Amino acid sequence: MFDLILTITLFFFVIIVMLKGLKIAPEDQRFAVFTLGRFAGFSGPGLVLAAPFVTKLCALNVGDSGVMTGTEFAKFGKTSIPVKNTLSLTTGQAIQIDGFDGTEPRIVRATERPVNHCPNCGHQY
Repeated sequence: MFDLILTITLFFFVIIVMLKGLKIAPEDQRFAVFTLGRFAGFSGPGLVLAAPFVTKLCALNVGDSGVMTGTEFAKFGKTSIPVKNTLSLTTGQAIQIDGFDGTEPRIVRATERPVNHCPNCGHQY
């Protein structure tokens, strides 16, 4: 009887862990995959399976803004991600994700100032 309870408990634990690592990326989103803290590539769109506690997925959407932190790296939020620098962008320059070439993000210069909206009436400032 104890073996049956242990087996059922282990089975449910494995199912919960697998469901925790299952993510779905829509067409305009990709995941930057980090395995044990190292960049492993991009994944998506569609169903992405990540090993919990080992793999971290950082979502990148079309329109996300970031800053170049080096010649081949950009920071989106708190995450530094390698990007193809085909535009000769310099460190500190604002960039934006324009789309995706396969799974890799295609970046463009962010030339416009971000538009803020008033939370009360919605006017731009």
